[in-house]
Amino acid sequence: TAAWVRLSMLSLVSTDVTFLRLWKKHIESAVEIYCYVLLKNHFHFLIRIKEDLNLSIKPTDKNLMPKAEQSFANFFNAYARAFNISTHRTGKLFQERFKRKPILDASYLMQTVYYIHSNSQKHGFTSDFRVYPHSSYKSFIADKPSLLYRDDVIKWFGGI
Repeated sequence: TAAWVRLSMLSLVSTDVTFLRLWKKHIESAVEIYCYVLLKNHFHFLIRIKEDLNLSIKPTDKNLMPKAEQSFANFFNAYARAFNISTHRTGKLFQERFKRKPILDASYLMQTVYYIHSNSQKHGFTSDFRVYPHSSYKSFIADKPSLLYRDDVIKWFGGI
């Protein structure tokens, strides 16, 4: 089965549609997205590498399959280019390689959803994470189409 991964990175993140548009273009085919938060200086995603890309990975293995790894490299390069062009800057955008934390049990999976959604409040970007606009939290109570596997997340918490 696929490995659950909490993906985090410190960077200069512009909380605009460019990030999510490029994520959709480069990453959507490689992962299932369960939740996310975009902050001004970092982001978090809860993802799972899709089964067909993940045949040789174990849940404890921190190495992504080559196709998924290339998808992330393409995304980070495209986003850095777009961000640099829009802000009239040059040079490196991301401070470090992204971090991956395998999620091996249901309890940690649920804690990770809460951690990701509440991260904007933890870092002082909002006084209430439920109203923070650059998070997937609101999509769990909306009926709009979404790239998120939100029905799965809602089931983990026993429904809305």
